[in-house]
Amino acid sequence: MKQPDIRRLRYRFGLSNILGEILYMLLTEEWVATDDLKAICANPRVTMYRLRLLLKDVPITIQVRRDLGYWMTDEDKATVIELAKPKEVVLEPEGELENAVST
Repeated sequence: MKQPDIRRLRYRFGLSNILGEILYMLLTEEWVATDDLKAICANPRVTMYRLRLLLKDVPITIQVRRDLGYWMTDEDKATVIELAKPKEVVLEPEGELENAVST
């Protein structure tokens, strides 16, 4: 699986630096321990709640297990990476655009 760009993740999903870093960790690691999250945020539980809230429209689940940490399935990781890919812009030929404007 291709590694996502952390800046693109933050931009695409409207995340702060810390939330973007946590999402990146979830995508690149098998699981993320609560102690790892404590190194970058004051309250991991609240921070994960905020991340889930911002990603509520994305069809993924961030799973948790006490004494283990947080993780995402490979399918959910692939979904996030696919959604974070840049959109392909298709430009119409100039002639067709001029015809559309003149009608």
